[in-house]
Amino acid sequence: MDNIQVLPISDKLRNIKPYNKYNISEIESRTDINNYNKFTHRIYISGCGGLISFVMGVLYEIAIKTNKIELIFGKDNKDLDRIQFTGVSGGAAAAGYFMAHMYGIHDIHWWFTHGRVNELYETRPLGKLINDLGTTFYVECERLGKVELLQRDQLVIIVSDMLYMKRVSLGILNDARENGLAHEATCNIPGYTSKIDLLPYVDGMVMNSWVRSNKCNRKILSDNEQKGKKIEYIPTLIFTLIKEHNQQNVIDMSKWKLGNKDISTKDFLPEGGKIRGDELFKYGRQSLKDNWDEVKEVIIKWKK
Repeated sequence: MDNIQVLPISDKLRNIKPYNKYNISEIESRTDINNYNKFTHRIYISGCGGLISFVMGVLYEIAIKTNKIELIFGKDNKDLDRIQFTGVSGGAAAAGYFMAHMYGIHDIHWWFTHGRVNELYETRPLGKLINDLGTTFYVECERLGKVELLQRDQLVIIVSDMLYMKRVSLGILNDARENGLAHEATCNIPGYTSKIDLLPYVDGMVMNSWVRSNKCNRKILSDNEQKGKKIEYIPTLIFTLIKEHNQQNVIDMSKWKLGNKDISTKDFLPEGGKIRGDELFKYGRQSLKDNWDEVKEVIIKWKK
């Protein structure tokens, strides 16, 4: 047991209640943290596995389009401090990069290349590299004098606690080591991502399955709708914009295209080398352009 790393358990780890109702705004992004009421809008990005490059391409294109028309963050980013960025598994890194882009801490494409994201497609085991991504992110924010963004609950990382069968959120990261461990934990699949188990914390998507009785791939369907449909067991790819009073605005990217093909289970595996990562980033940008009219309407509803 000496080689097992455990995240520090302190007031920085707070429970997220597994509500009975399958409500995205409660289960996926309700964070019981001190500064919760400070934020009026939330952006949640689900686990995406090897499609993290695709998601980053989508977010990069959203950032370009919305910055031009001040759609999400208002003139001179006046609304930015009231938006909370939440992510789980690979979505935690994507949420961080999206937030960093909006605060002028490089752009998402810079993080994709210099943050070593495209190395995920050729590195094994994944755990150490994922840890390094979190560490690098913190160190760069610190170097640029922006580390307070990681210490005020604005960026929230969701982790599954298997000891108590609950979800916990990390909203205040005190140093680069904690940030690295948080990212490794939210992606932790024992025996796959790392040879070292970060017990008792594992991939944040695990609690999705437990809370929803394995219905997490059909998040945007009601219980009655789910009963009448065959459940496809593929990872969920969701970009959710959440406003107070349980207003839900979901952009389901799982039905979008990778070039001229549909997304399949295989695409969630981080394989194929850096060329594959670059390809997915381009696919993400193009898919957002193809679906921009729908996405724009969702964002407008969210901001009202």
